[in-house]
Amino acid sequence: MAQDAIVDSMSAQNFSGVTIAPMTRVAYSYCTVTEKDKTFLKGVLFDPKLKVSGNFKYAVPKGAYVLASAFVERGFVFIIADPASRTRTTLALDISGRLIAQNVEKGVAADVLINDKTYYIGSAMPMGVLTIVPVSSREYKMTSYDQEMKVSWSKEIKADQGDIVLNSVEPMMERLVLVGYETQNKTTKGFLKMLNTGDGRFMREIDLTRDDDNIIPSVFKFAEGMTVLGGEYYNSKEKKQVISGIVGELLSPDGNVMKSAKVSFENLSKFLPDAQMQLIKNNDAKIVVTGVCLSEPQDIALICELVTRNPQSSTVSINNPMIIQVSEEGEIKSLKSIPNVNEIKAEIKNEKTFNNDNALTQWLLKEQLFHIRGTLRKGRNNYLYYADYDSVDTKFKAIPINDVVADKIIELPMLPIASANLKKTKLDQVFNATPAATGDPYKWQFSNIVLMQPGPGVVIYELEKDKLKIKSIENPIPSN
Repeated sequence: MAQDAIVDSMSAQNFSGVTIAPMTRVAYSYCTVTEKDKTFLKGVLFDPKLKVSGNFKYAVPKGAYVLASAFVERGFVFIIADPASRTRTTLALDISGRLIAQNVEKGVAADVLINDKTYYIGSAMPMGVLTIVPVSSREYKMTSYDQEMKVSWSKEIKADQGDIVLNSVEPMMERLVLVGYETQNKTTKGFLKMLNTGDGRFMREIDLTRDDDNIIPSVFKFAEGMTVLGGEYYNSKEKKQVISGIVGELLSPDGNVMKSAKVSFENLSKFLPDAQMQLIKNNDAKIVVTGVCLSEPQDIALICELVTRNPQSSTVSINNPMIIQVSEEGEIKSLKSIPNVNEIKAEIKNEKTFNNDNALTQWLLKEQLFHIRGTLRKGRNNYLYYADYDSVDTKFKAIPINDVVADKIIELPMLPIASANLKKTKLDQVFNATPAATGDPYKWQFSNIVLMQPGPGVVIYELEKDKLKIKSIENPIPSN
């Protein structure tokens, strides 16, 4: 069953795409619009059947942009940056745009008022809001607000020494799970932290050192009450930090390691072409874990893509999405590339991001520069959803992770694609993927797919000129 909706008078400026609120299955979208000399934050809320249930327009300073958003019990919460005044405002609005409350931070450092940092907004009991924001390269701040946006408590999240980066934050019942890494003296060490959402206390920090190897987590997913973690690892005893391979781990609800499967590049060489392996050995390319899930019978499936640097043009090429099923002993049970997928090229002008392995992975994941959009389960099968770009349009597809062959690819029903917005031609397929401070979307984000967790539904959307078109598909995978 599919539902469709069209909303007029949306803008490409700061366009958010479509977000599905956890648990509620309501969807929302927002942008900024300029009318005469005034700038407004404009948003729309959809019920689970894609009927408009609320919309708003709220005045914001010229040049302001959204760093994070959420839909919670009482309405919308936004974290808004205003670089001109160096302020960061946590703003609560009801579904009609009426101001509930706000909290304004002054004198915020310019280097944290940008969109390449990880921000988080979630619910806090009772009827409150929980946020995590960066303070500096060395610290994040976790804050709980009451219904009137007054601070109930605040806790620091920082490294013992050196810098800290959060890659991902996800809620799990009364806990908040954070993964990322700390850097000190050119040494990088990954972490997984569990925090209590009621008072911010650290419940547990998982040691991600295995023998002489340091794991740098990039992604994780909750599955059947457990946590599946994916990333890369390197040998801590080597003088120069060089990625040795990729890794997947299965953790119990309390954070105990149930399975740990490391795949060295030496093992990968048995499955990948010699040319690709030579790029990896020369550190010109890397395998990035973009997703994880459990396959039958509880093997870890690592969903990966190959990222190749092109220093002469400051671009990266992203191709060969693959599914690697790994045993607990680190043996590759199968490695299957998804067939007939076009390459993505992205220009990166930020030299630090381009040259640093960890920074590059974090930014590519945050900006959804990979083909992979995630996995959803139907019956006993996990299906991988991905975007396939070509010179004209974008197609969204799904494939069972246990049966990766061309005949099993499912192409999802599509909206007309706004190809003019993509700004690419058959002669130039390079996306302008420079990290932006303004929050404006990258060109392909005018059309995307969002998965309804835990599934099996999906939402497909596109922005064509000033029209937002949305299609909700409750059962995208046909029954056998």
